[in-house]
Amino acid sequence: MADLKNTMQNRRACLSIAAGLQLMAALWAALNALVATEMSVLLAVSIGIYSVSVGAAAVFLVKGRRWAWRVSVVLALAVTLLGVVLVVIVDEAPALGLSHTIAGAVVVFLLWTGRAAVPI
Repeated sequence: MADLKNTMQNRRACLSIAAGLQLMAALWAALNALVATEMSVLLAVSIGIYSVSVGAAAVFLVKGRRWAWRVSVVLALAVTLLGVVLVVIVDEAPALGLSHTIAGAVVVFLLWTGRAAVPI
């Protein structure tokens, strides 16, 4: 019984770490949305919407909402795919794409590991 309790605590810890990473990403995206206003209003609004959605998903993920887990997985997969595309397309800065790919993959891994801690 103690092993099951420790396993669930570890899974909740994975979800908490994933939510923390998502909150940091949401703050970073909000900052980038402000910077993007110099280039395009549409770009700034889209980054802002992404930032709000990631932040909301992270907050509700901590509360144990199943929909927040699903939204978080979709957004993390989108970041991972964006990173792969950046690695392929942007020749001058492959580290940008690589960092997105690694960060998205880490969040997906943490979410997948903690999926049993989210109530159905």
